[in-house]
Amino acid sequence: MNAALIAALRARIPAIRDRWAALLRIERVDSPLAHPDALAYLMPSTIDQVLTALAETRSPALTLAAAQALPKPDCRCVHNPYVPYFRAGEQALIEALVFAQAERGGLQTRDAELAAVIAALRRIAHEEVETFCAVCSHRCTAGDCRFRPGDGAAAEQSSPDRADR
Repeated sequence: MNAALIAALRARIPAIRDRWAALLRIERVDSPLAHPDALAYLMPSTIDQVLTALAETRSPALTLAAAQALPKPDCRCVHNPYVPYFRAGEQALIEALVFAQAERGGLQTRDAELAAVIAALRRIAHEEVETFCAVCSHRCTAGDCRFRPGDGAAAEQSSPDRADR
């Protein structure tokens, strides 16, 4: 991604955090760990991870459709606090990118930049959500847990290549 655009996003970090926190506050809270105040401290680190991933990406650009087909954070039993956290974060980062692109002008790379942000965040989100699910105290006990024995969808749900999320 363009270094100037990454710098513009870095300059917007306070606004991204504020918007992310606002979006997180309208998400459903299913556990004390999902409370916005309990998750807010993660935002600077997550934003930094996304921006670092954007700066380091050297692979061919994804199309916007391909990025949107990447798995969204998902946990069917709804005990994973990272699902709403990353859902709100994706929205906040996309909004910041759109504002930065509008200020810069020259929108010929708009879709590729949007695809890069979506892909970077979803890859990070997938790792975090999967890690939390692996140690969840509700694992296999919640009715909709994808790790529940005998659930034929368990293998399919945990696949990072699943595109319909």
